[in-house]
Amino acid sequence: MYLKKMKLQNYRLLEAADISFQHGMNVLIGKNSTGKSTVLEAIDFLLSNNNANIPAEEIIPYNMRNKQTVQVRIDGYFEMSDIEKDSVCSILKNQNDHDLIKNSHMEIIYTKIIRKSGKSIRVTQDVQANGNGISRNSNLLTQVVNSLLPKIQTNNLLRITDFENDNNLQPLLPLNQLMQMAPHQSSLLNQYIRNAFYDMKQGNIDEFNKIKNNIIKSYPEMVDMDIEFDPKRAQIQIYFKMKDSDIKIPLENEGWGIREFFYLFLTLYYFPDTLILKDEALTHMHKSLLSDFIIALDGLQYQMITTSHIKELIHTLDFGNIIICRKCDGKVTVKNLMLMDEIDKALEELGYPIDAIPEIDNLIQEN
Repeated sequence: MYLKKMKLQNYRLLEAADISFQHGMNVLIGKNSTGKSTVLEAIDFLLSNNNANIPAEEIIPYNMRNKQTVQVRIDGYFEMSDIEKDSVCSILKNQNDHDLIKNSHMEIIYTKIIRKSGKSIRVTQDVQANGNGISRNSNLLTQVVNSLLPKIQTNNLLRITDFENDNNLQPLLPLNQLMQMAPHQSSLLNQYIRNAFYDMKQGNIDEFNKIKNNIIKSYPEMVDMDIEFDPKRAQIQIYFKMKDSDIKIPLENEGWGIREFFYLFLTLYYFPDTLILKDEALTHMHKSLLSDFIIALDGLQYQMITTSHIKELIHTLDFGNIIICRKCDGKVTVKNLMLMDEIDKALEELGYPIDAIPEIDNLIQEN
């Protein structure tokens, strides 16, 4: 499921926010303490069964905690991916229903509400559906919602906490076990990625070579890469060769920037219909490597939401994928770049040179 839009009411420092998200890489930019990480936390809270281990009372804005009655609301608007449409069609026998699903733009609105009444605080959930193509077929609409809702509530989210951790000391686990654990325990994510990539090499060499060549093409310093089982360490290792060298270098021996390049690319590949969150992603990549990384993503189906202070992202991403967080007169606002009235002022506050980005200047002139 892709997250199209999220509305927040009274979530921590955000009195109200209405944010749109695109497929691909979505980046929240802004100064410190302007709500970037708060937006990620709100998504995590919405989609986590355990409410992301965040005490509900801590989410209530500090200046409202003494009130007798308070309501915090998070609305997430989700749409089906092509993978999920195929999955739903696989359990439907009527071919006409298949066609309706394939051509539909169905939207599921999933809501969590925190209600404080006196000393009592409780969290409730609600779900609604806009058929957008199948709304007249109530039976089919119910089947689709019943099929997709468990995914939204259990495994539509992957929160990456630490690509840097070295997972080699952990016991080697079976791939199917890692598949179940990785979305909920990101310390195992790198091991899952290596196992899945190795399994692909054994079972689908054409797809393996396609990914391998895509990475090599986008990373000019590399001339070859491979993945092998290392019996001495009982681990699967990714190796690569650089220009002017015949030495196979283990990925785990490289710096964080190179590891982030590989693991994040492969994560986006292996979780195409899962919402991926990471606070301050891409921070370890030099701007030239970052540019190579964005090129490597071309053609992938994925959705990731991250925060960043990296100016180069303005040059590499579509403007619709950039969200600006600001604090003015003590009030925090979160808006999509394309919907802002003062684009130039907002970007100048962050230290982005407008004159160096002709596309931004053209956009300002149009507005």
